Formats: sequence, structure tokens, C-alpha cells
Amino acid sequence: MSTADAPAPRGWLRRYRVPIIAVMVPVIARLVMLFMERTEIGLEFYFGTLMAFQFLTMFSVLTLAVWFVFFSGFRFAVRAAGVLIAACAVAAAVGTIRKIEFDGKMNPTVRFKWEPTDEQILASHLSSAPAAQDGAVFTIGATDSPCYRGPSGNGLAPGVTLAGDWTATPPKELWRHPVGTGHAGIAVAGNSAVTIEQREGDEVVVCYDRATGRERWAYAYPARFSQSEPMGGDGPRTTPAIADGDVYSLGARGDLVCLDGSIGSPRWKVNVIADNGAAIIDWGVSASPVVVGGLVVVNPGIDPKQNANQAVAAYDRKSGKKVWANGSKPAAYASPQRVVFGGKEQVLVFDAAGLGGYDLADGAELWRHPWKTSMNMNSAQPVVVGPDRVFVSSELSNGGAVVEVRYDDAEKKWQAREVWHTRALCARFACPVVHNGYIYGLSGGLLVCVDAKTGKQVWNDGKYGDGQIVLSGDYLVISAEKPGRVVLVAADPSEFRELGSMPVFKDRTWNVPALAGNQLFMRNHREMACLELPTVK
Repeated sequence: MSTADAPAPRGWLRRYRVPIIAVMVPVIARLVMLFMERTEIGLEFYFGTLMAFQFLTMFSVLTLAVWFVFFSGFRFAVRAAGVLIAACAVAAAVGTIRKIEFDGKMNPTVRFKWEPTDEQILASHLSSAPAAQDGAVFTIGATDSPCYRGPSGNGLAPGVTLAGDWTATPPKELWRHPVGTGHAGIAVAGNSAVTIEQREGDEVVVCYDRATGRERWAYAYPARFSQSEPMGGDGPRTTPAIADGDVYSLGARGDLVCLDGSIGSPRWKVNVIADNGAAIIDWGVSASPVVVGGLVVVNPGIDPKQNANQAVAAYDRKSGKKVWANGSKPAAYASPQRVVFGGKEQVLVFDAAGLGGYDLADGAELWRHPWKTSMNMNSAQPVVVGPDRVFVSSELSNGGAVVEVRYDDAEKKWQAREVWHTRALCARFACPVVHNGYIYGLSGGLLVCVDAKTGKQVWNDGKYGDGQIVLSGDYLVISAEKPGRVVLVAADPSEFRELGSMPVFKDRTWNVPALAGNQLFMRNHREMACLELPTVK
């Protein structure tokens, strides 16, 4: 055969076009995500792009493997060596990685098998930590935080004037220790702080000494809500409520317990999922109980296969007997809260279908405003922004809006209408606050200031991830997501001013903090800490 008859060698671009395309496609998707993050353009499509990026990455790896083994044209020895190296890498990963955790933007953190487990760290701490010597006293002071998002449920911490400069006088750590896993918040009253943790196969309501962090009592019962790490991980999600010396706690599988706060013994217990014919939703029961008068109100939701129409339920907080139950909508992840619209006290519920107002007397639904989010992810707590007006927000696809609720005397019925809508503030599960006519919230990881009257964005700055915010006077105390740190920002619509920052945790921090006086109680799924914030002397 002559040289002229030999086939021409393939060009390198043609030979390697498959691996080039396989690598470039997920790279382009990642660049699009970075563009969205930096420019805030198209953020409503961010998580769709994220899921596409994850799928394309896995598909590209598979494509590269098939191409390398069957179509690359490399010698057998080269391909065999490549397969061996890949197999060793996979074996090494399986043999050394215990689990992979993710933050709100699905950025991974790897946990290795040679590191002590969270359960081992907690068990070691509990075996050696001294117990608190005095008894629990739950007398609620003017500056305490006895329930989810403070005494009024709106993220406002009253009664203390924080210092606006942490340079000369930074926050002081009073104590820290390991805790059981979960995304629960902390209730603080009297000399105690209460949270709910996952310890092995039990959910455990734990009372800690406020001054030292030492455990006073722990009430455990068999329950474990498990979820994959990309979906948030295991453990309870709610914040206990304290009232008249009793502690009300709701677990991720629906166990509502009332405990004698002085010793942690149960007064009564009911599973609100079973009691109301509901089904546990994807991320577990996340709506904290709210105490209103003689009632404790919860949002168990429904079973979509057989709707019992008991989505919102109220229990007598002394006896645990059900007083009323009503509502036909699936639960989401925000908590019931007491509000007054049109001069009438009612329970505001942000469920999977939207906003609804329920009569405290009998649970009748008074009004409804639709707000549907992908995968029912209505999570951020609505916040009242003015007379008969409430701000609601969820995922990047939805943005946020102010809804006006009023009673129409002429038509003899309640009405809810949207006043304005914005894409500037998409709170996801970072609850916003309102101060002097402006809404402050986290959107795409940035702190955003929005005019509550018009919905116009005033400014956005800072990078705090999917953290949480507490309002104290003229300051925003922000628990940043990753790494967990506390940040002080001026609640000032004229400009963004970060006044101080202090690292607290190394890991992601989603749990809602509690500010009681100048004591800031923070926790994540591994640790709990108490900081003393500087005040004006």
C-alpha cells in the first residue's frame, strides 16, 4: 500500500471534540451562575441553572469515561491505567469521605471519616460537662426572647441600645459547646435558654443555663427526621415557645410537647400530624408553635391524598386538648404568627398555597392571597410593614410583595390585594425585618434595603449568604451563613455601613439566633454559643 493510499491522521480538534464539549458545557453553566451572582441579572433562574449545572457535570463525567474507554483511540495500556487510576480515586473517596454538606447555594463541605463524628463530640462533652446547679426560672423579662424571632415574632429585639462600633469594644464570647444536630432556634427567658436537638434516635428539648451554657435538664422522646445533606440534613427545625413557666416544643415529625419549665417534665404531648390527618412535608415540620392567649397554634398542614381540612390547629395550652382545626392547604416552612388586620386579631399563616388569615375564635379562614413557589418553598417569615399591610417573599423565582388586608364593610367580607411586587428582595428562608418604613432582608446572599411604601430598592451590599437578621434599635445583627459569623450593620436607608464582624462558627449557620438584652444566642447543627454584645454606656 502506497503512502498516498494511507488514511490521513485525524486533526486534534476532531479527535478530542467530545471531551472538549463535555468539559465546556458545565464550565459555561458555572460561568453563567457566576454572572448571575455578580450582576444579579436573571437570579430567578439561578437554581434552575444550578440544577442544570449539577446534572451536566455528572453527565459530562460519564461521557468522558465512555469516550476514554471506548472511543479515545489510546493504547490499551493507557486506557487500562486510566481506569485503574479512576477506580482508585473512587475507592479513596468512598473509603475516606463520611458525608458532604451543602450551603444554600449548594457549595460542598467534605467531612472525612478520620474526623470525630458530631455524635462522638457531643457524647464526649456531655460525659464531662458539669450540670447547672440552680433550677430553671422562666420569668419573661422585657428584653427576653421567649419564642421564634423574639417576643413579637417580627425579628425585633427590644429594650437595649447596642454600641455602633465594635473596633474598640468587640463582642465577648461568654460560652460555647457542642449540640445535637438540627436547624432549631433558641428561646430565652429568665435564667435559661431552650432549644431542640437531635441526639441519636431521639429529639431532645434541652434547657441550658443562660450565664454558663451548662445543661439544666433535657427531655427526650423517640423521633428522628432524616433528610439527605443536599436537602438540609437531619434533625428538628423549629424554635420552642415559653409562656407562664411552660415550654412548648414541636419536633420535625410533628411531636408537640408541653413541659414544666422548672424541671423539664412533660405536662402533655400530642403528635399534630397524626392528630390532624396530615403528612410530613419534604423538609420536615418547620413551623414553630405560637402561643396566643390560652392557645398554642400550629400548622400541621394536610395529607394531599386525603385532605382532612385541619391544616391549622389550636390546642388548649394547659390541657393539650384540641380547641379547633381548620384549613385545606398544604403546610410550608414558615410559622404561624399573631397579627391584627382591620382591627381584628388573627393568625397569619404562610403555607404552600400562599398567605391566609385565620380567626382565633374558631379557626375559620378569613381571607387568602395566593403565593405559590416551586417545591412549596414558602419559608421566610412574613413581616407586617404598616397598618393592614404585610410583606411576603420566597424564592428567586417569586421575589417579594406587600399585600394589603382589609375588611370590606360594603361587601361584608375580607379582601387581600397586592400593593406592589419586586424582584429586588427574594428572601428564601432568611427572614426580613422592617425599620422606619424600610425593609431589610437577604437576597441572593446580599443585604437589601427596600422602601416599604413603593417596593423600590434603595441599596444592596455585603455578602452574608442565607443567614438571619435580628433588628435591635437602629442596627441589624446578622448571623451570616458560611462561615458562621455575627455582623453589625446600620439600619440606614441612606447608605450601607458594616460596623463590625466577628467569626463564631466554621460551618454553615442557618438557625435563627435569639437576642435577649445584649446577649446573642447562636447555634448551628454542631455548636451553640452565647456572645455579649457591647452596649452604649
